[in-house]
Amino acid sequence: MHQRFCIIFLLLWNLIFNLNTVTLYAQSSVKLDSLKLTFINAKTIKDKVITIDEVFAEETLSNQETILRQTDSLFEQYPQDSLLKYVKLYQHVVVEKSKTKHEELIKNVVKVKDGFERHGASIRQRLRIISLITELYGRNNNIKEALDYSLKAIDLIEQSSIEDKLFQLGSAYIDAAQIMSLIGDKRFKEYGRKGITLIEKSSQSINAQVLMIKYANYALILRRQNMYDSALIYAQKAKLIIDKTPLTLLKIKTNQLIASIYEKKGDIPNSLYYLEKTVEKLKENENESASILVYYNLGKLYNQTGKYDLSIKNLNKTIVIGKNLNQQDVLYNTYSLLAKVYRKQNKNELAYESLNQSIVYGDSIRKKRNEKESREIISKYETEKKEQQIIQLTQENKIKELEARNSYYFTIASILIGIGFLIGLWMFFRQRSIIQNFERIQAQLRWRRAQVNPHFFFNVLSTLQTLLYEKRIQEAQKHVSGFSLLMRQILEDSDRELVSLEEEIKFLNTYLNLEKLSVDFDFEIVLQPNDLEIEDIFIPPMLLQPFVENAIEHGLSKSDKEYKKLYLNVIELNDDKIQISVKDNGVGRSEKRKKKHISMAIAITQERKKLMKNTFDFEIIDHKDKNQNSTGTEVIFIIKV
Repeated sequence: MHQRFCIIFLLLWNLIFNLNTVTLYAQSSVKLDSLKLTFINAKTIKDKVITIDEVFAEETLSNQETILRQTDSLFEQYPQDSLLKYVKLYQHVVVEKSKTKHEELIKNVVKVKDGFERHGASIRQRLRIISLITELYGRNNNIKEALDYSLKAIDLIEQSSIEDKLFQLGSAYIDAAQIMSLIGDKRFKEYGRKGITLIEKSSQSINAQVLMIKYANYALILRRQNMYDSALIYAQKAKLIIDKTPLTLLKIKTNQLIASIYEKKGDIPNSLYYLEKTVEKLKENENESASILVYYNLGKLYNQTGKYDLSIKNLNKTIVIGKNLNQQDVLYNTYSLLAKVYRKQNKNELAYESLNQSIVYGDSIRKKRNEKESREIISKYETEKKEQQIIQLTQENKIKELEARNSYYFTIASILIGIGFLIGLWMFFRQRSIIQNFERIQAQLRWRRAQVNPHFFFNVLSTLQTLLYEKRIQEAQKHVSGFSLLMRQILEDSDRELVSLEEEIKFLNTYLNLEKLSVDFDFEIVLQPNDLEIEDIFIPPMLLQPFVENAIEHGLSKSDKEYKKLYLNVIELNDDKIQISVKDNGVGRSEKRKKKHISMAIAITQERKKLMKNTFDFEIIDHKDKNQNSTGTEVIFIIKV
């Protein structure tokens, strides 16, 4: 959920900054009132298309709607011209993209792209349509498809000889780097550096506002690389440019960008300063898409600085706007944070209500995701069905041709069709069997993932009962909260293939604190390096928990040592691998137990390793002193990330 929220955050940001794959600026100064005359005087259809297209590209949405109404009547004079038909379809998509589901527009806009290529449209027209496809895929959360078209734009510009090629190419590289940063494509560093170099080389010939947007984009990329000082330099460059203009919305976003960089640096006072400046600007421009991010971040930072009343005030503003915009992901995160703030104020009833709301929105998000997956499966099935129908029709036409020639060929064709039918039938049942087997394995794996030793639940509930009996209410409330969050995490993770390392560590921290209610031990979680970005590292969920449980149940609980401890060490080996070890100083594994006992944790983990195509490996080490007495057990995982 954290990754999904980050993606939505960046998509909203880019939408406000108008970050299309290629930013095109028409040089025409033709007025709307002279459009019809200019169109009539154009000598060829291609000239007519260029005239309308250039005027349309440079106008605002409201003016684009006016142009669309005018061009609809003009195009009626040329009903047979295919290029005009595709231009008209393109303009309708641009106007409707803010009102219609994006997946419904993508098919039309791809048709326009193919039509432009067949009818020799200009480079700028083709770049505009690729930019529009990229934007629609991005808004529909199809980030990989958006990247594919972004790279196509770069190839098209490199092969062209347009006047502002240097700027267009730099712009395309930066926008591609932005998309790459969303999906963790490591090329975003190279593309970002190349893009800003090209932009600065062409800075004398481009609009200052355009340069400001590119500086802001590059600052976002640098922030993603944790190069915060460099990111601040380019963000401040953007601010110097935009402060000289009356464009309030871009001022808001630039201040927010600077605030986010200071937050990443750990400089909370400066981050709050720029966010509070942003709130002042919001009074000049009440844009809900910009406001929702400002108020959420203010709520988060006020919570960190202990200003809980201000935090609650801003989070409630976020909720109001989130409901207006129907931003369920934002609402889920906002209610979750609000519950934490209320708990810090010991307002348990309000915390409970907020937590319930976060659960409602979380369930809604999962439901929509499942519905989308179901639609995709049905769509895929329908597509395959149509393809099979096309194949069948083709075969039938061939049969008819063979019948017209002679009965011999008809007989041969019938035999071939019969064989093909039998093969198709065999493939159908075989594929269905494979799918059913796969679903069975997945269901069994999800069930196993969701298991935690029943003794653990019994011990926790017994301890809570004791605390309540002894009237230790606050302590009981704390552990009930932890226990409920733990159970919810288990249920959520049972349906996910990967979770962030940050979530997994939080889960284990909660789990270990609950285990300490029944077993007396200490634990320590160490990251190497200390600033390891655990929110950007993803591993299989509940991979470590079975071994942590074994370490406590079979190692520490049976040890008579005065000091019992469990260590969880996370080490970054390189850009692609991390090492995680679970180590205890308990009684270790006896030789008798090794031979006779088949560990459920090992069995499940080996099965997951096989299903996940060996994306991780693990080994168990029995530590002993010089007298061969056990000093504990260690499980070491090597995970590809």
